[in-house]
Amino acid sequence: PCWRKISNEAKSILRALLTKSPAARPSAAEALVTYSWFKEFTKPDSSAAGVTIEISNLRDFQSFGKFKKAVLNVIASQVTDKAVLDLRNIFINIDANRDGTLDVG
Repeated sequence: PCWRKISNEAKSILRALLTKSPAARPSAAEALVTYSWFKEFTKPDSSAAGVTIEISNLRDFQSFGKFKKAVLNVIASQVTDKAVLDLRNIFINIDANRDGTLDVG
């Protein structure tokens, strides 16, 4: 019953990302450019391995359903160590009061 609310494109993405064979499974980067569903949440950028962090995206993530969060977590788990380090540095730069959380307001 809960799958009725999930778009066909989202189901297709999930099927592709859960493909057992690594050779047949798209990488996170391939999924981001192949599926237009992700274009709602990403913008191309040359900084930090092409990752753009916007406060509005963080706000939006809070309101995502379990399915969207699960798909985005699968993608995040495929990010390289260098990209994670770059993201950490970006986070440190935007954490104005250095308390480990981002204040939105």
